[in-house]
Amino acid sequence: MRAMALRCVHYIVRKSNFYASTVIPKRFRYYWEARPENKWRKLVMQVTLPRLGPSPAFEPKIIKDDPDTLYGLDLVLHREAKEVLRDCKMIAVFLKSQMEVTDFFRMRHELRKKDILLDQFPNHVMIHALKDFPHKNLSALYHAGDALTVYSLEPKVTDMLKITKKNPYVALMGGLIENRLLSASQVVDYSKLPSLETAQAMLSHTMSEICSSTYGLLQQNQTQTVNYLEQYIEDQTQS
Repeated sequence: MRAMALRCVHYIVRKSNFYASTVIPKRFRYYWEARPENKWRKLVMQVTLPRLGPSPAFEPKIIKDDPDTLYGLDLVLHREAKEVLRDCKMIAVFLKSQMEVTDFFRMRHELRKKDILLDQFPNHVMIHALKDFPHKNLSALYHAGDALTVYSLEPKVTDMLKITKKNPYVALMGGLIENRLLSASQVVDYSKLPSLETAQAMLSHTMSEICSSTYGLLQQNQTQTVNYLEQYIEDQTQS
């Protein structure tokens, strides 16, 4: 046991003297590009890496957006706007300010109860749809701010104004009613007109009054002549 212990001590002393006389370089701690490259690795990389020639001259193509061309979802909205302009007799344009979403959908729900629809088409889509429309001057209302489009198959101006007046965040700018461009004040005046049935009844009553008055005027001279003759005959018989 003693001999084994002495051997271990001699071994440790011999190893300590070896490490003391050996200079161990400090570990390299810089970027990979700055590290010394192994010559064999460098040779392998030179052999295996592909050699690419100079790239040809490339000129990138600049695609400019054409304002007269619609893309993506705008095409679908353009088709819907065309159908609205073709089928609806009442189209009103409102200017929308900063309005809560709840107020917008509440007003939309109340209008839908009266068979009146409310949509917010993009301004450039409506302007594009109105280019080939007979009343293309309506596109001037879509150049200012966020525009709301209220439309229906039949003109229901009174119901529309009654509902929209409750919302202070929308303002009427004008509209197209029965193929006539109207300003905001003209739309309000149009709402005060009676319905078609009421107007027809008033017209028939006025015509009947005119006919009866004309008949009375035609009969007036004959009646006076008959009265004068009867008075003359009575005077003759008394004398």
